[in-house]
Amino acid sequence: MQVGGVLGDETAVSTVISVVLMVAITVTLAAVVGAFVFGFEEPRESAPQVEFEFEKIDQPSGHDEVVVTHANGETVQNTNLYITSDEGIRDADGSPSSDSRLSWFRLAEDDGAERGAALRVEDSLRFETKAADIENVEVRLIWQPSPDAPSAILARWITRG
Repeated sequence: MQVGGVLGDETAVSTVISVVLMVAITVTLAAVVGAFVFGFEEPRESAPQVEFEFEKIDQPSGHDEVVVTHANGETVQNTNLYITSDEGIRDADGSPSSDSRLSWFRLAEDDGAERGAALRVEDSLRFETKAADIENVEVRLIWQPSPDAPSAILARWITRG
């Protein structure tokens, strides 16, 4: 009979230690990778600080127009600014749109606007809603820097008589 036979076998201990070390390394590596993937967001572009003025222009044809003017604040690219209304939007010449919102550029394109041009103070835009009577219709100016980016409402206006 061999003395210390069970106590002298150290191969099982080294196997257990290696398994514990491999699990610890795997967990640590997963935590580091997770921190990089989920912990670091790209900084979002903040909405520009701007002020707009709205004016309703009564038209004899029955389709009143809205004029929006960049009154104060930062410049905004015309392709990043959208006009929307619950009633729908159309060009000032009456061209209908199936879109629920139109970019400032698209609405001003017929007047020679360049894609991506910066809107400056005093730049204005004229458009119609799809409703013939635009009493109590809400118009919103929405800023969205890219199609997959979050948007922000820069201005709201409710038409009055």
